[in-house]
Amino acid sequence: NTNANVISGTNNTTLTLSDQGKDFQVPFDFTAAAATYTRNFNGYGVVLLPFQAAVPANVTAYTMIPSAGSVACTPIVGSIPANTPVLIAATGNITFTGSGSVSTPKAITVNQVNGVYQLIKAYAGAYVLKTENGVTGFYKVVAGSEPVINPFQGYITEGNAFTAAFLPLNFATLTT
Repeated sequence: NTNANVISGTNNTTLTLSDQGKDFQVPFDFTAAAATYTRNFNGYGVVLLPFQAAVPANVTAYTMIPSAGSVACTPIVGSIPANTPVLIAATGNITFTGSGSVSTPKAITVNQVNGVYQLIKAYAGAYVLKTENGVTGFYKVVAGSEPVINPFQGYITEGNAFTAAFLPLNFATLTT
């Protein structure tokens, strides 16, 4: 079947996803000949993709490792791995393009960063990426003001041992 988003057996010709706040869950892994995810960015955002994708032009993708004082962000060279929450620096409508295995495992956590394919509410104690007073970083969620996390995004797990109200982004530089 050559229609977009139709799986025949365990194969798909074209998977087209976008950031519309809709949940995405597949009951079994399948292979996509071509897969895309499109989202609008205005600075930084966390992205979780169900397939491996190339880093688009004019976009920088980073792995994230949170600690008690900051979130270490290291540039990704090559491809964004599937089912790994990454930090994206971009502006405008961005399309991530890939192919191959597509899956949506439950309970995705990489380096204490949870990725979600279904809309959820972040628990108190978690950290969410946002910009306050012109400063972008991960801000601690407090009880009574738990934000929702949209599908294809992520947050620092509430199961962390951090106490700071804010974890700044700490960008590593690649040396060659």
